Amino acid sequence: MKKSLYLTAEEAAEALNIQKDTLYAYVSRGRLRSVEVPHQKARGYLREDIEKLQQRKRLRQQPTQEVQQALHWGMPLLQSDISHLNEGQLFYRHQPLPTVADGSTLESLIALLWQAPEVDTPLYWKALKNETSQTITPVSSTAQFASHFPAGTSWFHKMQVSLSLWTIQDLSAAIAPPTVSTQACATLLLRVWSSINDYALKQTGPGITNTLQDLFCPLLPDPLQQELAVKLIILTAEHELNLSSFTARCVASGHGNLYQSLIAAFAALGTPRQGGHVLQIQHLLKHTHGKSPHQALQEIRQSGAAIPMPGHPLYPNGDPRWHYFAAYLSAHWQHHPLARHGLALAALASEACGEWPTLDWVLGIGAELLCPTHLNALDWFALARTVGWLAHIQEQAKQAEMIRPRGHWEPH
Repeated sequence: MKKSLYLTAEEAAEALNIQKDTLYAYVSRGRLRSVEVPHQKARGYLREDIEKLQQRKRLRQQPTQEVQQALHWGMPLLQSDISHLNEGQLFYRHQPLPTVADGSTLESLIALLWQAPEVDTPLYWKALKNETSQTITPVSSTAQFASHFPAGTSWFHKMQVSLSLWTIQDLSAAIAPPTVSTQACATLLLRVWSSINDYALKQTGPGITNTLQDLFCPLLPDPLQQELAVKLIILTAEHELNLSSFTARCVASGHGNLYQSLIAAFAALGTPRQGGHVLQIQHLLKHTHGKSPHQALQEIRQSGAAIPMPGHPLYPNGDPRWHYFAAYLSAHWQHHPLARHGLALAALASEACGEWPTLDWVLGIGAELLCPTHLNALDWFALARTVGWLAHIQEQAKQAEMIRPRGHWEPH
């Protein structure tokens, strides 16, 4: 069953193994929040508050066992101001995600997450492209290795090879400074995003003409697709200390250069338990299009495969990125049969599994609506998340400490 964001007083007291009077005392002392719950008379208690108190109690009673579990959805290990979750909602630099998604361009998204107002103009990126075009090796020079890739190799895996090549081509990367400049991050982002025209279309794209969005125009000639791509990137760009962002920060904390940190992030994203789910969902959509959602789910069950609907432990009331995306598709893509099929299939699978769709469904459906021949869902995941990775690398580079947890050994 789907979990509620709020607990009743009885449920909260039972979860904490305390009396209701003690629960009310917790509220008066500021240890718990009592909030108004929509469509309910009684006030509720936030599930995340209850779970934090439970964790603190376990930490006092069983410190060794609890510390061993801390890295698995545990208490935050790092202070980060890039994004945070509160009451089931996601915030970018303390701005609600729907506000960011409604009013941001790609330039303003980057400026927000990097705290670099100077990049919030197309002129900055055009000047950067002109400045670096004579000093960096073009993507096309690494495309000669394309013949060594197996047929059908995705942009994601080609980019992992390119990043390694760029590391040795860029002599400045050999000197890893303790701080990371905005310009260095912008140059690398520009190279990563520009590469899709070489690796996906096998040709050199037009580069920047007016805005960063124009980088995607060769792949997405339809303005509605271009708008969808921007929404997809904004919704995907950042999400707290996820596996790939945390991995990038670990490398950056060791004074790894930008390429090393980004290579690590790509490697983490490419694992089955992070990026793998988006490919499962895209595969499901691709092979069930034209069938009814009921028929599609019935075939999945008969095959013995699991329905890709794992839910998200941080969002008991549903992933806000999915809620925004589903509303956007319903309003702007209602004419498209694949969009209707994706929304219907997600709704039916959610009902069958008792879990909400997550960002994986956003990327799976979004990739199928954009240019699935050239870029898959994992490709879009990496294209978007590169913005967030670079924000984390910049933030971590300002910290003096190296990320290095302690190991624990118990005698048998």
